[in-house]
Order: sequence, then structure tokens, then C-alpha cells
Amino acid sequence: MSFVKTRFFRSVAICLVFSFFFVALIPKNSYAYIAAAEEMSSTRQTDEATVQRVLESKAVSERLESFGLSAEEVDSKVSRLSDSELHSFASNLESVAPGQGAGVVIAALVIILLLYALLQISGHRIIVEPVD
Repeated sequence: MSFVKTRFFRSVAICLVFSFFFVALIPKNSYAYIAAAEEMSSTRQTDEATVQRVLESKAVSERLESFGLSAEEVDSKVSRLSDSELHSFASNLESVAPGQGAGVVIAALVIILLLYALLQISGHRIIVEPVD
């Protein structure tokens, strides 16, 4: 008998059909989560701390001074940002943190060194010649 006609296969197929049917009947919850005031203030404090940490770095502070902005002016401008603007700014700062690409460069160098060592140990050589 073929596998499709077996009693076991039919019972499993019927169970799957009914289970998918019942899962489809479950309504999606569309309730919005309303954050408490404490959570909003802690999020703002976290974002302000992130921005402040980046602004206090030597390279950023020197660059801002070259544009003619003092630390007090920068602090006042950051404090005037809305919660959404501050969060967006802090999120963007985390994505462009200096030195993030160093891991990729180091990994590439390690792979190149390992390939070179492997070629040296195996006695193979790579010869590049111009094509006529």
C-alpha cells in the first residue's frame, strides 16, 4: 500500500487540518501598550546618558568646538529635543560608534594570515603573471 493511503497518514493529515483551522480562529490582539510615566522618563534618561557619553568623547567635543559650539550650548540644545527626537538621535549614535568596524578588519587580517601560513606550510605558491 502506498504511504498516502495508510490510516496513520490520514489521521495525521486530519489532525493538522483541524489544528490549523483552530489556530486561524484565534483573533489577533490589537491592544496598544501604554507605557507608564516612569518608563518614559527612564527611557529619556537612558537616551540622554547615551548622547552625553558620546558628546563627552574627546574627538566629538573637539569637532563641536571647531564649529563654534560650547559644551553648554550643546547641552541646552540636547535638553530641548523631544523624546522621539532624542531617542532617534541616541539610536543613530549607537549605530555609528567609532571603532565598530575594527572587528571586521581584524577578522579579515587573521583570515589572510591563516591562508598565507597554510600555503607556506603546504609548499604551494601563488604566482601572478600578466596576461598577454
